[in-house]
Amino acid sequence: MVKTLIYCIFCLGVLFAKVERITLNESTQWLKKVKLNIDFLGGNILLKPTNSKNKISGYMKYNKSFVYPKLKFTTVSGTGILDMATDLQFEYDLLKSYNDYGNSAELNLPNSIPLKFNLDFSLAEVDINLENIEVSSFNFNLGMGSANINFGEKYKSSDCDFLIVEVDMGTAKLKNFSNLSCEEYEIDCGLGVIIINFSTILEEYQNIDLSVGMGSIEINILEGNNIEVEINQNMLSSLDFEKMDLVKKNVYRNEDYDKSNPTILINASVGLGELSINWIK
Repeated sequence: MVKTLIYCIFCLGVLFAKVERITLNESTQWLKKVKLNIDFLGGNILLKPTNSKNKISGYMKYNKSFVYPKLKFTTVSGTGILDMATDLQFEYDLLKSYNDYGNSAELNLPNSIPLKFNLDFSLAEVDINLENIEVSSFNFNLGMGSANINFGEKYKSSDCDFLIVEVDMGTAKLKNFSNLSCEEYEIDCGLGVIIINFSTILEEYQNIDLSVGMGSIEINILEGNNIEVEINQNMLSSLDFEKMDLVKKNVYRNEDYDKSNPTILINASVGLGELSINWIK
């Protein structure tokens, strides 16, 4: 009864409460790098390149009856720090979709300096376009919701320390994954779905750690690439490998493997979920 009453109050609040807006417009011309700390819950968010290479700008729209918003930009010793957050004023699980919270945000990112991403989303629809963005590190967590991440149409030879992608119960699509070069890759899928698209020919080796719980990871690779998968799997897990040969115990390679070309090296652990590999033309 109490939760039903709170649910009704929430719905009325969303319907009648005024939507507030806060904005950001800062220069990054004299900075060496920018750190992005985003903790966004309940709504839609877009991250994309700015039209001005030395500026970071954006906005947040929020329902002030239910959200404590945060959007600020500070500088410390040549480093810019952006903090964005949407903290709910209650902890009840109202079984609402991200559209019902009424939050939305957009950030326009500079492309002239390295960016460190520390991103945490839940009950959100996320769209990230990293075209021409210099990625220094990429730490991404998705609870419930959906995400589309495009790493850009051109190969990035920048110094990226690491990429970490964790999906709990949501769905994340990673496009042009072969165009980002990092020292370390770690991808973890709990109950959700992760789709990774290698849509270009690999420029250099990628060594990727994959972990699948009860969800699924789907890998789509452009023909002409090399891939080698070493797998540790539960007896109840599911593997769906297209055009792959078992070359030794627990190790698979593509049928037309060419050792003179760079290779996607995957160390995979699969629990009760599924790992699939598909080839695209």
